[in-house]
Parts: sequence; C-alpha cells; structure tokens
Amino acid sequence: MDKMVRLAILAKTARMGTPTHQPEDAVFPLNVPNMIKTARLAKKLTTSEAANMVASSKRSWEAWESGTRPMPGAKLMLFMRLLADDEQIVMLFSYENEVPRPVDSLVETSFIGVEPLSKGRWLSKSIAVNPFTGRPYVHVAEFAEAENEKALKTLKGWKGVVERAVENFRLAAGE
Repeated sequence: MDKMVRLAILAKTARMGTPTHQPEDAVFPLNVPNMIKTARLAKKLTTSEAANMVASSKRSWEAWESGTRPMPGAKLMLFMRLLADDEQIVMLFSYENEVPRPVDSLVETSFIGVEPLSKGRWLSKSIAVNPFTGRPYVHVAEFAEAENEKALKTLKGWKGVVERAVENFRLAAGE
C-alpha cells in the first residue's frame, strides 16, 4: 500500500475519532487503547496493576486506555512483551531491523478469524470498541507469518465468534 493511501486512511480514521497511535508502516490503524484494554481485561488486571507492570501511574494508564494520551512506545512494547507468553492472549508483532513492534493483541472471546492475504501475509479480524464512541467495529490487522508462527498456529485453533454462535444455536436447537 503506498504512502498516500495510508495517509488517506489515517486522515479518515482521525476524523472518525479512532486513535491513530501506530507504527509508520501499519496498513490498518493500530488502536492502542483497545489493544491494551483487551489485553488487560483478558489477564483480569486492574488499571493500577497494569500501570505497575510498566512502572507508570494509574492515571497515566487510564489516559492511554481512553485514548486521550498516546502510550509511549517503550511502555507499550514492555506491556506486550510481558503478556506475550500468555496462552489466553495472542500478540502479533512486526519486526524492523530486528526490533519488534506490536501489531495487535487478540483474545478468543472477541476473535472473528484469520485469513491468508498473500504469500506469507495474513489478516486477523476481531471485534473491538471505539474508545471515543463506544461503538463496536471489526478490527483488522495485517501480519507476517514468519514473524508470528506460534501466534498463527494458536489463532488457527481458535473458533471465531460467529462459528461459536452457530455452534451454540445448533446445540440449543437440538441438532
């Protein structure tokens, strides 16, 4: 995707009120507030506990999670790395000059699915909530298979929310 298209997406996203704190090479806007809130809730952490993990105040964490202040990259990276080995949360990363950068965090309860995009590239889809409007939307993140092999294997084993809903409907209907 060329830079002008990426800038157009960012401009439109900014007008919609979605946070745009993201890596420069992100194809889809990175919603850091949603990412950290999803990860925190999946780990059943309070805002104070999450803030302590990255040596910050509760007030700072709440500002980052609400999207009123951007989370410093080093703090975001630290938080994501501390949670990366958790089986309830899948972290997706991109690497530039061997430096990892977070792309997304996923939990099974909001997971929709993954699909191949092109050779070695995948899209993850999950349900997210815009922190400014409170409205749900489908969050899409592109990632490289080579950099996220373990994460992709886990995601392929998860059932998406639609698949789980259909399964529950069939069970309730006695099929």
